[in-house]
Amino acid sequence: MYSAYLMMVRPAGEVPEHIRPFVDFEARRRSIELKESDKVAVLHVTTTQSYIIVPLGKGITLESVIAQLSEIDTRLDGDSQKSMEKLLE
Repeated sequence: MYSAYLMMVRPAGEVPEHIRPFVDFEARRRSIELKESDKVAVLHVTTTQSYIIVPLGKGITLESVIAQLSEIDTRLDGDSQKSMEKLLE
C-alpha cells in the first residue's frame, strides 16, 4: 500500500509547472472546468513521482478522498488526513 501526504493547497493556476499536467488530467477525468482561481489540494504519493489532485469544491468530502485513494491502493497519512478534514469542513 502506498501513502499520500498533503503537499500544498493553491489556486490551480499557481500549481508548479511540473504538477500542472496532473491538474489538467484530473479536471478532464472529472469532466469539470477548473478555473485558474479554483483551489486544489495536491497530494504526493510517496516513493513515486505521482500526484493526486483534489479540487476543493462542493461535494468533496474527506470520505470521498479516502475512497478515491483506496481505489489505487493508497492511504492518506495521519497528519494529512487531519489537514484535509479541516480544509473540507
